[in-house]
Amino acid sequence: IKDQLIKSVKDPLEKMNLNVEVKTVVMNREELQNFLKKEEENWRGM
Repeated sequence: IKDQLIKSVKDPLEKMNLNVEVKTVVMNREELQNFLKKEEENWRGM
């Protein structure tokens, strides 16, 4: 899935003659908890 998501963003940009460099990183436990907290605080539901 990761590669598909990257490709879905990268391909259209490259078609516009833009140079694209993608770097992926893995969040550590603290970063993940902070992200999930922010996500929960800003959740608007459906």
